[in-house]
Amino acid sequence: MAHPQLLLAGGGGTRLWPLSTPSRPKQFLPLVSSRSLLADTWDRVLPVADDIFVATSREHVDLVRKELPDLPAERILPEAARRNSGPAIVKAALSFQEDGDPVTAAVPSDHAVRDPEAFCRTLSTAAKACETASVVVLGVRPTRPDTDFGYLEVAGTEAPNGQEVVRFVEKPDALRAESLVRSGRHYWNAGIFVFRPSRFLAEARRVARELVVVASVRGEGDAFERWEERRLKDGSTWSVYKRVFTGDQLADELGGKVLFEGGWFIVARA
Repeated sequence: MAHPQLLLAGGGGTRLWPLSTPSRPKQFLPLVSSRSLLADTWDRVLPVADDIFVATSREHVDLVRKELPDLPAERILPEAARRNSGPAIVKAALSFQEDGDPVTAAVPSDHAVRDPEAFCRTLSTAAKACETASVVVLGVRPTRPDTDFGYLEVAGTEAPNGQEVVRFVEKPDALRAESLVRSGRHYWNAGIFVFRPSRFLAEARRVARELVVVASVRGEGDAFERWEERRLKDGSTWSVYKRVFTGDQLADELGGKVLFEGGWFIVARA
């Protein structure tokens, strides 16, 4: 099943320093092959893509063009805000809803996946689940307690296309991470979301209506900054995004292993 892919390439280069820098973040570096992580992500999603878009910060548009020379210029979506992928996904969803409302996958461009075919199968499974779920989030079965990943708690009841997500869990301390892995009901959060824009936006308007309104405004960059500044004052910015992205179902185990969410220690042991 082919559907649009939104590659998220807006990271600021604060991790994997000194190799990764604000002027050339890790998604533009060749860390696991001779090609950049972004180019590898492009290759990985091609089998299930009928269109590929890239959301990136304005200062990295030229890097995207260099790494993906086959990507049409109009498929590059400059981000108005760099703090989080939330605004980029909401803005893209608004556009995609007007253009046929296709099931869409939002995929980080700084991951490495060992089994690309399993990855594509999982995306297809998630796309099918979108017929009944507002958002599907993908997870990786943990192989060890890890404090560098966020976790997804699932209800534990099997469903045809995944499991119900109970809640997101912030990056835990070591003791908490051991408890999460022992429970058997927690997955590493892969940060990959699959959704039909109309369903996703309906949920977004329910829990974060202001974010959707801001994303609809022409010249939204300053508006996003003002919105996030207000939210940061009461500490609710990230909880709003997480509620928007709390999926109804968790697709089967992601093929492979997500890297680079933390720092050099993760890269070394991967």
